[in-house]
Amino acid sequence: MLKRIDRMESDLIRDFSMNLITKDELAQRYPEPITQEYVIECLRSALQERDSLAVTRSMTLAYKFGFLDEHMLPVLEQLLVAGWHTRNEDIAHELQRLASPTSMEPLYYAITTKFGYRDNDELFSFPVQCVWALGALNTSESREKIKQLAASDVKPIRKEARHQMKMWQIT
Repeated sequence: MLKRIDRMESDLIRDFSMNLITKDELAQRYPEPITQEYVIECLRSALQERDSLAVTRSMTLAYKFGFLDEHMLPVLEQLLVAGWHTRNEDIAHELQRLASPTSMEPLYYAITTKFGYRDNDELFSFPVQCVWALGALNTSESREKIKQLAASDVKPIRKEARHQMKMWQIT
């Protein structure tokens, strides 16, 4: 069953993220144990309900409690390509750190898709972060994707893809 973060829980997580309460205080006051499974279910619920604030709050729990590992890959990969929240770049960073080959297609999709909320991002920071994550995979398939991106019409993407090619000695 999907877990939805209610208002009281959201407020507690906000206070925790602002260092107004400690991790122990959060755990004591939170209505249920904060486990990795709970956070995954909260993220799935946020995904299903397209709840940007719940993504932010759940990701806060995942970061602060050290839950960001391979068990979270499926939901992180789904959230990466969801353009209705604003944590995409943070998620790309975590996918870079985890460097799982399963992330290749979502990363490539995110690089080649224009997300509306990023219309004013002249530096293309999210797609560039995804190029870094794609490079971290360092598989033959990811190297092929990087070669394709090196011909991108978008200068920051092309530049970073070419940098990745040099770094990984891709020809």
